[in-house]
Amino acid sequence: MKLIDRYILKLFAGALAATFVFMMGLYFILHFLAHVKHQDDAAVSFAANGHSLFSGLCRYYMVHMPEVAAMFGPYAILFAAMFTLHHLNQNNELVPMFSVGVSQFRLALPIIIGAMLVSAALVGIREYVIPANAREMVLISRMMRGKDNPKFDKLELIVDPIGNVFEAKEWDGSKLQLNRVSMLPALGTKVVTFDYLRWTQSPGSHGYFVPSPGSSLTVEQFRGVSNLSLHDIRDENRVTRRSSYAELKEQSERKPKNRQLAIMMHEHVSYAFTPLVLLLFGLPLVLRRKEKSIFVGLSVCLALSLSYFSLNLALQRLGSKSQFLDPLLASWLPLIIFGSIGLILFERSRR
Repeated sequence: MKLIDRYILKLFAGALAATFVFMMGLYFILHFLAHVKHQDDAAVSFAANGHSLFSGLCRYYMVHMPEVAAMFGPYAILFAAMFTLHHLNQNNELVPMFSVGVSQFRLALPIIIGAMLVSAALVGIREYVIPANAREMVLISRMMRGKDNPKFDKLELIVDPIGNVFEAKEWDGSKLQLNRVSMLPALGTKVVTFDYLRWTQSPGSHGYFVPSPGSSLTVEQFRGVSNLSLHDIRDENRVTRRSSYAELKEQSERKPKNRQLAIMMHEHVSYAFTPLVLLLFGLPLVLRRKEKSIFVGLSVCLALSLSYFSLNLALQRLGSKSQFLDPLLASWLPLIIFGSIGLILFERSRR
């Protein structure tokens, strides 16, 4: 690695750290202010679970920090790249580099490599860290809203992929257990009742529900007639949205008609390329500006980030509800559009 590469990479790393701190700090401050009205209820909920208000708040934001980092990551990379180039321009370092034959692509190469490394770390966070903490995030979010009881007694009918219909009086999120359950089998008219159905999962297994002792169906018999999963329970949606790619793929195969699961699965893959696409689009726009004002670069990055975020959100919602847009295309179309324009801009900037 040449001296210029180390220099630019060092600037980019510092700018990225500062951008992450600013974005996440601003998000947590705004989030805290939006939930001040629940502070008294949150204090009671945290106390019921052995936390003071301060320790409960610290735990909440610590658990959610990886998710917030992954959410802002691609945009933080774009802004960090802009700050890096602005620093070089502000100190009159770009002109000497260009005058000795350093191309814009060569100048941006250390930033692109650094962005790819950070992107790989963000993918790891989404695949391993967030799924491992998903349930705790859901439970402590309820405490934050003053709901310390992990039990839900307003459940909709639950239907497994086979077609069995379940009616439960209560879902206990702490025990992962459906209480007082009635099942109408897909084949047959005789209703089967259970005192409870409890989720169990051993290392290396996909997990399954175990009926209460004394039920008319044994564990083996129940698993033979139903493939009910945690993800079939509506109140577990917050956990499902934080699942890994492998878990989403498994659930998508169980429910091939569920378009939302398919979009979340494909989005896990497309997410890895988002920082690179934003850089391809944003770097040529920033480099072609001769002004040394940082507000020009900020405006370009902000407009690009909002445009990409809005288009991505709109297409995902359309793909999850409309039959006219395939979930795969809905997840990748923003990258295709912005990536194509970015490649054209980058190619023009090299001429």
